[in-house]
Amino acid sequence: MDINPRNSKANPSIPRRQNRSSIGDFKNARELKQTEISDGRTEGSQQNPEPFKLDLADIDEDKYTTTKAKWWHWFKPGHIRRNFSPRRFFKRAGMFGGVVVLAIGGFLAYRLYFASRNIIDRDSGGALALQGNIDPSELNGEGDGRVNILLIGIGGDNHDGGQLADTIIVASIDPFNHEVAMLSVPRDLWVDIPGQWTTKINAAHALGEESNFREDGYPNGGPGLLQKTVEQTLDIPIHYYVRVDFDGFASAVDAVGSINIDVPEEVCDFTIAWQFNFSCIKAGRQEFNSNKALFYARTRASTRGDFDRGERQRLIIIALQEKVLSLDTFSNPFKISSLLETAGNHVKTNLQLGEMLRIYELGGEIGQDKIVSSGLDSYVTTANRGGASVVVPIATGFSEIQRYVRSIFIDGFIKKEAASIDLLNGSGVDSIATLKADELRSYGYTLAMIGNAPSSDYASTRLYDLSDGSAPFTKRYLEQRFSTVALSANQLPVGLNSDSKFVIIIGKDATR
Repeated sequence: MDINPRNSKANPSIPRRQNRSSIGDFKNARELKQTEISDGRTEGSQQNPEPFKLDLADIDEDKYTTTKAKWWHWFKPGHIRRNFSPRRFFKRAGMFGGVVVLAIGGFLAYRLYFASRNIIDRDSGGALALQGNIDPSELNGEGDGRVNILLIGIGGDNHDGGQLADTIIVASIDPFNHEVAMLSVPRDLWVDIPGQWTTKINAAHALGEESNFREDGYPNGGPGLLQKTVEQTLDIPIHYYVRVDFDGFASAVDAVGSINIDVPEEVCDFTIAWQFNFSCIKAGRQEFNSNKALFYARTRASTRGDFDRGERQRLIIIALQEKVLSLDTFSNPFKISSLLETAGNHVKTNLQLGEMLRIYELGGEIGQDKIVSSGLDSYVTTANRGGASVVVPIATGFSEIQRYVRSIFIDGFIKKEAASIDLLNGSGVDSIATLKADELRSYGYTLAMIGNAPSSDYASTRLYDLSDGSAPFTKRYLEQRFSTVALSANQLPVGLNSDSKFVIIIGKDATR
């Protein structure tokens, strides 16, 4: 006996079922009663029953009527049309989108990494003020509560004297009180350059490049030697530097399209007009392209010469910062990558990318009314040294200049805590308290009272902390300044009372 299943193809008379789909639902369903069989006969049946016929009116055709396919449906392969599932489609589309996003992110990361390598100097000391949760014990002295950036402009290899510092500006950020101060340093300022000789400060960068300057705590080359010279001259810490040549400056303006500057007075310079194809810039607010901005930054053809030029350069920096913030540059990876690639070999800095982002965030929190722009005009004068025109301090030495610089670069911690101080003279030396008070004020300390201590035979200076822990950073600075450890309020001399946060009794050690 053949027990194999029969093949429907072997016998054409056996039809194959080609479609297993339902033909529809019956709308007018009628109950079909099974006929009863009795004695071999059916009861209730007709003698000549009519064959069963399917009434098409009984079928709900609307439910199973095929909707007209969209035009784009017929462009898909047949197997997709037959097996299409919206859920499966969106799942696969999501997976594909994720892969695309990862690919773009990886590409941008690759571009950012290699673009940043061209301009970022890895030797970075860093600024405590950019960090969060700062421990007062980490502070080294007044100035750690700010972020000081040395901005250096040079001509570059395509210009005569290309390694001389044509622009020297210290941009100082107070991240705690959301303020910025910018100070222009005259490039002809006559200073002592560490390890070299006395000359114009703009030569420090060129000398550092020539001598391949290297020293712990400083960047290599020209930026490092210029940074050390500025720190020594102005008596402030410098945390970072940014060096830009003329081509890089123009590229930065091109990267943001243009900048807008309110020109205070007309400037005409026919000596450099041949380089820029124009000679004058009218007064009033106007749009600057890179060529116009470079002309405005370089010209010295005005009443105060280099001092006016320093002011113009600060205006350009503020305008550029305002444009970068308005473009949301650092919130857009594409723009960051483009800006870094545009900078190329024309920009060098020891600001790391994370620090740039933090400074960008701070810039968005600082209004234009919180930016102070200043120079040393009132503290210097012109002179002649060896037949060269130079700029020198009006007073002897740089002490007055240093006092002024401290007054505009007040430490952010000191300003925020604003702790009142009573300063008492216990040294027996007349006027010492007044001198120390002037010094403290230049750093931004708040002096509530200046007077004499109950006794004038204190050998060493004493500091009493009455702040109940409300001014930990001020306490740390004062301990360092007077080389002492703060005593508690209950250790005050008998009969001495104060409503201030700190009491300082000057001892004989402070007079040495």
